[in-house]
Amino acid sequence: MTTPSNAVDLAVELDMSLGESPVWSAKDHVLYWVDINRGHVYAWSPDSRQAPQRHDFEHTVGCVALSE
Repeated sequence: MTTPSNAVDLAVELDMSLGESPVWSAKDHVLYWVDINRGHVYAWSPDSRQAPQRHDFEHTVGCVALSE
């Protein structure tokens, strides 16, 4: 069977309330994003083949930004 060229594979399956603000760190090879309503910040390295790390905050989190 041939896979269509527009097929999409699910990389990470999580129960998110409102997942937003994906930011890729080319330096670290890590994808960061937030679950705004639950106050979670996620970090995931596709190379690690492990589940994303989750950092919990007491309040909503609007976005993630990288700094040097």
